[in-house]
Amino acid sequence: MHCPIPGVNDGHDNYPHKEDARQQHCDFFKVPKDHPRRKRNGAYYSLEYRDPENEGNIVKVIVLDVRYNRQCYYSCLCNICTISKWPSVRVFFMRLLQHVTGIGCEHRGDTLGEEQWKWLEGQLTDSNAAAHILVSSMQVFSTLPVTETWGLLPHAKKRLAELLKATRPRNLVVLSGDVHYGEIMESHGLVEITSSSLTHSLKELESGKSVFKMLMHYAFCLVLSMYKEHNSTMTQQSKVCLAIHTQVTCTGNMSIRISLFTKYGMEYMYTLRRNHDPYEPYNRATEPGSFLNNVYIIKCTSWPYKILVFMTIFIIISWSIQIALIISWGLIWGHQGMRGHGKEL
Repeated sequence: MHCPIPGVNDGHDNYPHKEDARQQHCDFFKVPKDHPRRKRNGAYYSLEYRDPENEGNIVKVIVLDVRYNRQCYYSCLCNICTISKWPSVRVFFMRLLQHVTGIGCEHRGDTLGEEQWKWLEGQLTDSNAAAHILVSSMQVFSTLPVTETWGLLPHAKKRLAELLKATRPRNLVVLSGDVHYGEIMESHGLVEITSSSLTHSLKELESGKSVFKMLMHYAFCLVLSMYKEHNSTMTQQSKVCLAIHTQVTCTGNMSIRISLFTKYGMEYMYTLRRNHDPYEPYNRATEPGSFLNNVYIIKCTSWPYKILVFMTIFIIISWSIQIALIISWGLIWGHQGMRGHGKEL
């Protein structure tokens, strides 16, 4: 059976030639010139895969464009992102500071744009598909604050959660990427699976020749260990691919197996759900820890708390600099003293 090759727009929201890039994106995937996708504000679309042996086994794949209309993150204003010297390091620490202090917790930046929001609502409302795969080029339910995620746009993430609870698409699976490692996140009947980069991964940074990249790798892994919760299973294996298998049972429920594979074709991790209740994520949406309930990764804090955090950081940095200076001067004077003693002999 011939299957169309889907694609996702992973360019940047402020790219001045984004419209030309969108048209070339459509050209590459052989989208007809008169197709409605050519006229949209973004490269979003949907596909339906039907089982020829079971008419009720329909899987709808909804591919979002989270770049074309996305507004700036609070911690990375548009003009700051153009800084060429160590931009990733600067953004890393800015986002970490934002998470610790709660600054930007009510940021109202959007992800999809109104046109795409209305289209998405239409795709989910009264859908007859037995399963839905929602594709986002960046992670949706990740708790990690230093990488690109819907959580850095809290208003948009909450809007998405409310839309999912209102439309209740059956057997929802979220598919994401962008972070250069593979991951399976599960909570209260909802699964998000992240496929790593096709070209490079965190594992390759660990064995790289650049000392700076290796230090950033270990710093990033430290943050990962702090913020990733028990419902997340990760792999830093290079070039991870995935496979999703679905089967509708006689009761109308669905069994789903989601697997991550290494570049050598070996299954590295998987999650299996047998006779799964298709509406479990929405029936349990109000429970603590649910992806649809716990949408904020940046918690609002009081100004006294923010001031205390900044003072603590200032004191730690000041003392670190003083200790480094004392050690440096001690080494310099000790070295000069040894040289002087050698001259007397």
